[in-house]
Amino acid sequence: MAVTPDRFEFPVFIEDNCKELERKTGIKKANIFRQISEGASGIKLGYKFVKVQIEVGED
Repeated sequence: MAVTPDRFEFPVFIEDNCKELERKTGIKKANIFRQISEGASGIKLGYKFVKVQIEVGED
């Protein structure tokens, strides 16, 4: 997910994978992977990238 690089971290793009984020942001997926793994602030790129884990529960 790409969010704003400020204290609010509002969602900008929500996608299932880095390839789709690459297509929407124009930032190479290798850079997106690196940004996520390093926990980079995203100020220079204009987006902060975060990984969101979704757990599917039993109903």
